[in-house]
Amino acid sequence: MAVTANAKKNGIDKKPGETNKKPVPAPKIIKPEPPTKSNGSDVTKDLAKQAVGAEPVVSIEDRILQVEKLKGLTDRHKRATATLSNLSEFKYNSSESCKITIVDDAGKSFTTGDINLIRNIADGAEAYIKGKKQNVENELKAFTL
Repeated sequence: MAVTANAKKNGIDKKPGETNKKPVPAPKIIKPEPPTKSNGSDVTKDLAKQAVGAEPVVSIEDRILQVEKLKGLTDRHKRATATLSNLSEFKYNSSESCKITIVDDAGKSFTTGDINLIRNIADGAEAYIKGKKQNVENELKAFTL
């Protein structure tokens, strides 16, 4: 009768073995996101680096391709430097002996001796080549084997 007396006293009539506690919800299981795939070899290299803790070994073929790319970049840099050197050696003067000729694939040509026009063309060419040279230098700085 003690249970009945407590139920009347607390205002709650419980059956034997029951409790007032609320059930605890099951914990959420959070699954890790799979790595995003920007480039298959990048993901593989990143996973290999995480697993080993060092840079993955590069195949001989990949290394040769990288060396060829580096050679191409250095050739472009040398050509741009040589072209800029040639343009800086160019002397303009106000005489009739200074001319510029542009020839197209069909053999048509345009020739002028106007010093102001020649200077503008040479200055434009110099600015263009300096920009190209700067782009190649940036690629060389960022290059890794």
